[in-house]
Amino acid sequence: MSNRAERYRSYPVVAVALLAFVLFAIWQLTYHLVFMELIPVRGMFASHMLSLAAETVFAALLTLYFLRVVVRQNRELRQLDHQKNVLVDSLVHDLRQPLTAVIGGLSSLTPAGKLPEQDRELAVIAQDGASRLLHMVNDLLDVTRLEAGAPVVEAIKMSAAEFIRDGAHLLEVLAQEKKLTLTVDIPADLPPVKGDRERLRRVVTNLVGNAVKFTESGGKISVTATADRAGGLLVVSVSDTGMGIPVEAQRRVFEKFARTDGAPWSGRTSTGLGLYFCKLIVEAQGGKVWVESKVGEGTTFRFTVPLAEDDRQG
Repeated sequence: MSNRAERYRSYPVVAVALLAFVLFAIWQLTYHLVFMELIPVRGMFASHMLSLAAETVFAALLTLYFLRVVVRQNRELRQLDHQKNVLVDSLVHDLRQPLTAVIGGLSSLTPAGKLPEQDRELAVIAQDGASRLLHMVNDLLDVTRLEAGAPVVEAIKMSAAEFIRDGAHLLEVLAQEKKLTLTVDIPADLPPVKGDRERLRRVVTNLVGNAVKFTESGGKISVTATADRAGGLLVVSVSDTGMGIPVEAQRRVFEKFARTDGAPWSGRTSTGLGLYFCKLIVEAQGGKVWVESKVGEGTTFRFTVPLAEDDRQG
């Protein structure tokens, strides 16, 4: 069998469409060149009605066929997507256990006195890397669940300062390695918020990690927070003095698997899953996330979280 025949067998819709076009062309040619010459003028109206009826039936049958194909393919795609989600969920769960064991083992070695100073520093670096890998694995798991419509976020009253400081703290070692200045400036009277502490902490970690990745050595990263009691929102900002993001790229940074490679990024790449996770988690808790940036001047990511009800005005 020829390659062309194999291609048509692989794509039955294309084959049916070509066959339908040929049959329709034959019908039109026969009708206009044969029937129009043989049918007298007084029978012209009836012949037109016959032609219209035949064409309508033909179009209806072709439409039903294509609808059937689309429905079947859509059902197959949903099944494949479900299988993909099950596979990802299974793999993520399988990865979490050994990573947790690695982090626990390294934690038992890092206290002073258990290892020589040089070895202890290496253990701290390894522990930090394993923690960030576990962080990404948890993000992937939550993204899969949120896309499937599963309940993930738990909204409770909690300290805003706590999840912000904890989220930034995880990137301190990485920032020091790149000789970056990382500061967290939070007011002492910051009111509590209503949200999911663990996932909001990971939102901060993702944003700070993004700033660390795209800020050159010697740069600065600052994490701040302000309370808008009248609006009932907490606004968290992560700013850097990095290379900035062009306007056309700013529209895509929160898309799933968006890539930020190109000339302005000097070869750096990113899957975009971290920012996509931030968007899903923040919006699931009634907030929003956005970016403000100028190329060569730095970038600021901001997101909002609802304040606890008794800390709002109005």
